[in-house]
Amino acid sequence: MGKRAPAPPRPRSSYRTAPAGPAVPVERTCHLCSSPIREGVAYTRTGALDEGHRRLYVHAECYFEHVPEDRRDDYWRELSSQLAQGSSLGTGASVTTQSSARARTDGGSEPKRPTAIEVDGLAKTYPDGTQAVRSVSFTVQEGEVFGVLGPNGAGKSTLIGMLGTLVEPSQGQGTVAGVDVREDPDQLKPRLGFAMQDVGVDELATGREFLHLQGRLYGLSKQQTRERSDELLAIFDLEDAADRRIESYSGGMQRRVDLAGALIHEPEIVFLDEPTEGLDPRGRREMWHLLEDLNERLGATILLSTHYMEEADALCDRLAIMDEGRIVARGRPEELKATVGPASIQLRWTPERTPEALDEARELIQSRGVAERLQRSGDQLYVYVHDPPRAIPGLLRRLGAADLAPDSLSVEEASLDDVYLAYTGRSLEQAEQAQEGSG
Repeated sequence: MGKRAPAPPRPRSSYRTAPAGPAVPVERTCHLCSSPIREGVAYTRTGALDEGHRRLYVHAECYFEHVPEDRRDDYWRELSSQLAQGSSLGTGASVTTQSSARARTDGGSEPKRPTAIEVDGLAKTYPDGTQAVRSVSFTVQEGEVFGVLGPNGAGKSTLIGMLGTLVEPSQGQGTVAGVDVREDPDQLKPRLGFAMQDVGVDELATGREFLHLQGRLYGLSKQQTRERSDELLAIFDLEDAADRRIESYSGGMQRRVDLAGALIHEPEIVFLDEPTEGLDPRGRREMWHLLEDLNERLGATILLSTHYMEEADALCDRLAIMDEGRIVARGRPEELKATVGPASIQLRWTPERTPEALDEARELIQSRGVAERLQRSGDQLYVYVHDPPRAIPGLLRRLGAADLAPDSLSVEEASLDDVYLAYTGRSLEQAEQAQEGSG
């Protein structure tokens, strides 16, 4: 079946839409001069500011003063590439990235990796007639972090249960690590790791005892179990709490020891069902960093489900958006957001320059045909384009040549909630509320 066409885009939602919790202080610093940016920003990459996604900031005046004219066309692409690789930008400031800033593994010139999970028409109907999963199909590559994003009740947990041999499919085929989930589940189970939505730990055991038990259950020798437990306790920052009962752990610590137990036998594929459910915003971000590090360190394929759009954007190389048992869209986060509509480049000038600069800049940009559309709102000019990193160098070059260089410039793109709305006709929050009302 073809993909359902997205609805017309709605106005952009603010990126300050993180889950409830204390705001995260962000210091805006120019990557060229390293000084704070007080009045607006000269450039930002996409992401949810309050959830710690990457952003780039550069004073407009620094751009024209320090970037040679013959390098301006390539500047933003080079900067983005360096950021994606986690390298220094040569300004005295190091760069910290989230997965949304990583180079995507299934695009560009990289060779396609072997398939770890292949799903073809998989479905689950329960005896009472409930269709939890309705003929879904997708593939996951080895070493990839693949997400299933959708509200509670969308069928995410049932899908993971079928792929993990915990739930019998009603129809369709699922192949995990080359094994058919219906034909040979016993062969597959030892090669999988699970951390489900409800933490599955013995709260009366210590963290070390729990890991030792998990290791022995998976067939590790006593020495292997000790060595692997010590390694995981260090990775998950649980060494100081290793000999305390798990009932004394915080929610975040219980999540971490549960995940450590899922990794004790070094599985090829890890299933994570709502891995940050119940954690506060800070605990969620800590878990994101941990999962990203684990993926890079262990090279395991990760399939995770989540109803947090920021989480899917931060962690996933690719994702499928699920609603009422169906997959309504799939792709890389940036590809999905691009289907909703163009990004907005927001230009601003100092008050004494604003009226004339806005009019002249609008006329210049219109004459060059570089924007899908232009919109003036108050003291800002919104320039809508589909590829900001490609459009911005030429835009700034033309404005600078006309003595119209903006004093600040920022970029805002659609969120995954905008994507969900476009494909389903409702926001994730509305879908959650509808599910709660029917429960």
